[in-house]
Amino acid sequence: MFDIQSLYNNIQKYAAKNSVFAELESEQVSYREFLMLVQKTLYLLQSHHLNLEERIIIVSKNDKINIVLFVSCLLAGICPVILSAETKLEKLLFFIQQTNASLCFIDNDIDINKLAPITQVIAISNNMKKAFIHKILGKKQLLEGTYPAILDTATAINPVQSISPNQLAYILYTSGSTANPKGVMITHKNLFAHLSTLQTVFGYDNESIIFNNLPLSHADGMIHGPLIALLCGAKLVRTESFTIQSIDPFLNIISKQKVSHFIATPTLLNIINKYASYTDYFNIPNFKMLISTASRLDKYLWSTFQTRFSVKIYNVYGLTETVNGGIFCGPDISTYKIGSIGKPVDMRSRIIDEFGSDVKVGEIGELLLQGDNVTPGYFKNQIATQFAFKDQWFYTGDLAKIDEDGFIEIVGRKKEAIVSAGFLIYPDEIVEVLKSHPLVKDVAVIGFQNEIGEEIPIAFLELLSSINEAELSQYCNQYLDNTKIPRHFLFVDSIPKGAVGKPILSELQVMANEKFTAQKNLQISEEHLLTIASKVFNVPKDSLTLHSGISEIFSWDSLGHMSLIQAVEHAFNLRFTGRDVMQFTTLRDVYHGAIKSMG
Repeated sequence: MFDIQSLYNNIQKYAAKNSVFAELESEQVSYREFLMLVQKTLYLLQSHHLNLEERIIIVSKNDKINIVLFVSCLLAGICPVILSAETKLEKLLFFIQQTNASLCFIDNDIDINKLAPITQVIAISNNMKKAFIHKILGKKQLLEGTYPAILDTATAINPVQSISPNQLAYILYTSGSTANPKGVMITHKNLFAHLSTLQTVFGYDNESIIFNNLPLSHADGMIHGPLIALLCGAKLVRTESFTIQSIDPFLNIISKQKVSHFIATPTLLNIINKYASYTDYFNIPNFKMLISTASRLDKYLWSTFQTRFSVKIYNVYGLTETVNGGIFCGPDISTYKIGSIGKPVDMRSRIIDEFGSDVKVGEIGELLLQGDNVTPGYFKNQIATQFAFKDQWFYTGDLAKIDEDGFIEIVGRKKEAIVSAGFLIYPDEIVEVLKSHPLVKDVAVIGFQNEIGEEIPIAFLELLSSINEAELSQYCNQYLDNTKIPRHFLFVDSIPKGAVGKPILSELQVMANEKFTAQKNLQISEEHLLTIASKVFNVPKDSLTLHSGISEIFSWDSLGHMSLIQAVEHAFNLRFTGRDVMQFTTLRDVYHGAIKSMG
């Protein structure tokens, strides 16, 4: 099995050949350059006299720096905690206190003077220029220079500490849709057991070119991207920030970079299926696999995408708690069945009822997992750990069923099940039916308590063309029991989602409350629009004008774009056309589009 020494040996091996490690958005990085940065960062970490498993927090929008710091920490036996670059200051303070971080690497556009409890902070300068020395409150300690400029005087060293397989490798916080994040602890044994599985299942080697643009603060981005590439001597591609407006150039990267493996979420696949101009993006000699990960891939999207683009989708099921995956639908024919998550690889699984007994074929129960890749628990959260584990089985919280051939299908989340008039309703069943409607682009379903205290299913829909609630209800009636038909259909241009495309249930609940308690009826104004944009993009209002757009606002990506549209529609009680949404690139475009929509 692979281990941390295997990773380092491979980096050295391909550095000696001066192979290309990564094609990033602004630069190409060779294995030789990467090795040098890692070796100098090891010296920097050593100079701070950190003990094994001490936590280091990383917050940066720079992919190269994120990867270098993460790998350096692994090699040093220190525990990295990588967070989204969009983490707000208050939340960052929570993570620092919760992990008792000994050192933090943070982009220098964050006001680190407010992080008083921190022992040490090194500011990251993304323009690679030296910046001013930051004063740390509390200990009044000065750290001279910023990263990576601080490496100019560092000596390149090899990792020297012996690392136990049971030692903590990293902590990754879950982006749960309903609750506060939990710090998932992953050991070196967990990590390298699963990297070995990924390499075997998908056939990664030094000829592989892996296109993965998912966030590095998520397991699907970091593990099934930079780490698997480094372990196999492969090349990583992360060259474009995806937006709906740039969908064709984004997909043309597959041909331009001769990509062999493309990692995507169902949300991204859905956007490609709806908006891509051509169908031959995957029709190149080098291309081997399109891999769906991070959330449930519904059967309708799966089938229509494969038909349209003449490419097979391989589906991965896993959680942060299983490093990245664990159950695979394909590429082996014996594990492939559309609509399923396939079969476990290097894992054991059970599906149990509420009494703890194994369910029969076709019956629904909770999915349990065992394997070397399963987390030992949650950091400083013994209650959550005890709740998630029983008799050495990990309780995933996912509801599933198994067929007579051993294929597992995910039905929904246990916590998201709706109990309406005594009937148990699984939102994913409703979502799949509504997504099959030709005029529906995307769907999310939640349970909502009505005025008499009854929980009812309501659906949020993004539409491709106009349709009314009665027509949708009639459509559902063809496939669903009457109790499962949503009582309300709420039309939005964007369903709020997290970084990997999962609906944010708490935001949907807020939207439903707003809808059913009070109707807003504001008049559109420049001032109102700038206020909304400031909140959506988390930037000062006085930094925005109507001329501000995609090129000026860092957080105006595809998710930010749809969040802005949704916020404007709800604030002014209007609805944009799909064509208008595609053409908005500045706040002025949105302003004039809103005026037009209001008549």
